[in-house]
Amino acid sequence: MFLELIGNDVCSKSFDGMTKPADFKEKILKLLNYLDTTVPAGSHLFILGLADGDVLFDNLHDSIHPLNVTYETVYDFLNCLKISPCWGWLNSNETVRKFATERAQNLSKMYQQIITDGTKFKNFDLVYYDFPTW
Repeated sequence: MFLELIGNDVCSKSFDGMTKPADFKEKILKLLNYLDTTVPAGSHLFILGLADGDVLFDNLHDSIHPLNVTYETVYDFLNCLKISPCWGWLNSNETVRKFATERAQNLSKMYQQIITDGTKFKNFDLVYYDFPTW
C-alpha cells in the first residue's frame, strides 16, 4: 500500500486551521491501527511525506493562467474571496508559504517519529520516504 496525503493538512484558510504535529501523529496512528485490522498479514505500507507546495508558487507565479493573468494574481484573487484551495501555498505572501512548508515538514517528521519510536503493526511493515522535492 502507499499512503500520500500530499498537503491537505496545511491547505486551510488560516494558520490556526493547519493540523498541528501532535494531532497529526495521533490521527495517523489511529489510521495505521485501523489498517492493521483490515490488511492481510505480510503487507507493506509505504508512506510519503507531505509535499513541498512552495514548488507550485516558485514555478507558476509569473506564468500566465488561462484567465490571461499571472497565477500570482489568481492566487491573490482566490485568497481575497476566501475560496483558495490551499491558502498556505497558493499565496503571494512568502511568509505564509514558508510557514505552510515548515508545517508540512513538521508533520512529515511525525511519520519518522512513529517509525523511530518502534511502533509495530501485526499485519504490515512500514517504510517512510520524504516527498521527492524535499
